Amino acid sequence: MGNTALYLDESGTLSVRRDFLATKPRDGELFIQILYSGVNPSDTKTIPFLGGHPRVIGNDFCGRVIEAPGCEGSGYKPGDIVAGLSSGSYNRPIGHGSHQKYMSLAPCPGVYKVPENIPPHVAAAIPVVLQTCNDGLFNRLKLPLPSEITQESDLKTKTLIVWGGSTGVGMCTIQLARAIGFQSIIVTASPKRHELLKGLGATRCYDYSDPGVVDAVKAAIREDSPAEETLLGMDAAGNSDSMELLEKSVSEKGDQILLTSVALNPGSRWEAMLGGRHDDLDLIIPGQSEPFKIPAVPKEAEKMRKALEWALENYGKKFKFETINVFRGTAEEALEEALKVGKLGHFGKLVLEHPLK
Repeated sequence: MGNTALYLDESGTLSVRRDFLATKPRDGELFIQILYSGVNPSDTKTIPFLGGHPRVIGNDFCGRVIEAPGCEGSGYKPGDIVAGLSSGSYNRPIGHGSHQKYMSLAPCPGVYKVPENIPPHVAAAIPVVLQTCNDGLFNRLKLPLPSEITQESDLKTKTLIVWGGSTGVGMCTIQLARAIGFQSIIVTASPKRHELLKGLGATRCYDYSDPGVVDAVKAAIREDSPAEETLLGMDAAGNSDSMELLEKSVSEKGDQILLTSVALNPGSRWEAMLGGRHDDLDLIIPGQSEPFKIPAVPKEAEKMRKALEWALENYGKKFKFETINVFRGTAEEALEEALKVGKLGHFGKLVLEHPLK
C-alpha cells in the first residue's frame, strides 16, 4: 500500500516521503487507515530529544481499523472508527506516527472508539491536549475527577491560574475546572480571545503581553483566593517567559502553591504535564549519555482515561472543542503548517485531512 508521510530523518531534517510502504501490523496491533491527524507543537519541538532516530511525526489520530490481527477480546474490530495518541518516545516504530496514511498501534489506554456524536476531525484534535490537561488537573494538581463531583463542589473557594488560556490545553483546562466546581479561574491570553474564554468558564481574563499583567493577576488573587487556600497554577504555553510570569504572579502565596507546566523539564517548583502516563516515555537529553525515562504510572493513566471518557460522554454539553482548523492540501504544505504550529503560529488546533495530496 502506498503511504505518504511527514518524515524525520537521522539528521533531524523533516521532509515528505511518498515512497513508504505501509508498516503492516504486528500480532496484537490495529492497522488503521488515518482519516485525520492532529498537529501539536510537540511534533516538531521535541526533535532535539529524539537522538537522531528517524520517525514519522505526529501523535494524534482518528481513523478506521482495517485489520486487527491477534486483537480478539480487545473490543476492537475492522470497521471501527478509533482515535487516540501514540507514544512520544524516541525509539517508537515508524508505524506509530500519525501523519501518514496508515499506522499500526496496539489497543491501549491511549486508544478509544469514537462515539457517534463526535465528528472524526474533532476526535483527531483532542487526544493530546485533553489528556495533557487531564494529567495536569487530576494527577499533578491532585483534583477530583468530574465524575467524582456529586453535589456542591468543595472547590468553590479555590483559585486556578491558567497562563496561556487560549491554547488547546488551556481551553480544555478551563472547561474541566468549571465542571468540577471552580468559581475563580484566572487566565491570560490575547485580548481578542477573552470573550471566547469567558464563555468556556474563565472568570477573569488578562492580556499576557501587558507589562502590568503580573500586578493585575496578583490583585485578582488577593481578591479571589483566601489566605489559607493553596493556589493552583498551570502554564499551558510552555515557554520560559510564561513560567517566569506565572511564578511572579503567585509569589505572594509563598509555599502555598502547586504549579504544573506543559514544558518537558520545567524546573524544581513545577511538575511536568504529559499527554500519556500509560507508556514509558524515553527521550534523549542532549549532552547525556543515557536515555531519560519517565516511567508509566498505570493509576494516573486510569484517572486520565476516566476524565477523557467524561469529556466524550459530555461532548457538546459540558465540554466542547470547536477551534479546529482542518487542512486539506499537499503534504509539503501540511509540513509547512506543522512547523508553524511548533512555533506557536496557529490559534486553535490544526488537523490534517488524509490522504495528503
